[in-house]
Amino acid sequence: MPIHDEDGPPLDDRDADHDEDGNESMLAKCAQQGRSAIKSFDQSFTDLMGFKQKFGHCDVPRTKSGEYQSLGKWCSALRMSYKKIQKNETPPNKLPQENIRQLEDAGFKWSVSRSRTFDEWYAELMEYKEEFHHCNVPKSKCGGYQSLGIWCNNLRTSYKKIQKSEKPHRKLTEEHIQQLEDAGFKWSLMSQSSNVKVY
Repeated sequence: MPIHDEDGPPLDDRDADHDEDGNESMLAKCAQQGRSAIKSFDQSFTDLMGFKQKFGHCDVPRTKSGEYQSLGKWCSALRMSYKKIQKNETPPNKLPQENIRQLEDAGFKWSVSRSRTFDEWYAELMEYKEEFHHCNVPKSKCGGYQSLGIWCNNLRTSYKKIQKSEKPHRKLTEEHIQQLEDAGFKWSLMSQSSNVKVY
C-alpha cells in the first residue's frame, strides 16, 4: 500500500525507510533521534560522578545554560519522579529501586535545600578561583556558578550587617571571614579597579 507524503505523490513502501521526507521514515528518524539525544541512566550517572569528583557533591545547579545544564535538568527530573513515587503517583520518568539505591549510595539528595555547609561552598569557591584566578563570582542568572554567585553575594550582605552590628542573613564567623580574606575574597566589588565585570 502506498504511503503519501503530506505535499507530494505516493511513495512506494520500499522507499519509506530510505526517503527522509516520508512520514513513516520521519517518525522513525525522530524516534531514533529522541532516543539518542536522551542519555541512558548509566551515562548520566557517570556525568554526575564526574561532577561530584570536581565539586565534592551531587547538588548540580539547574541552569539555563552552561556545561552542566543537561545534567542539572536530569537531576531535577529524578527528584520530580522520586516525589511522585513517594506519593504513589505515576512518575514522569521510570526510576527503578536499584537506581534510587545507586544514587543514594553516591550521596545524591532527593531534596536540595540551601543548607550546604560553609566548607562545601568554600570548596566550590576554590574550584572557581582555580579556573578564573579570582573569587569575584558574578551573581548572574546563567552559567554553572549561579548558586555560588548568590552565596558570595549573601556573604557580602551578611558581612555588611555584621559591620553595622546587625543580625546577618547568613552565619559568618571570624574564622570564616579570615579564611575568605586569605583566599582573596573581596567584601565589596564596587571599589575594584579590575576588568572583571560583576553583575
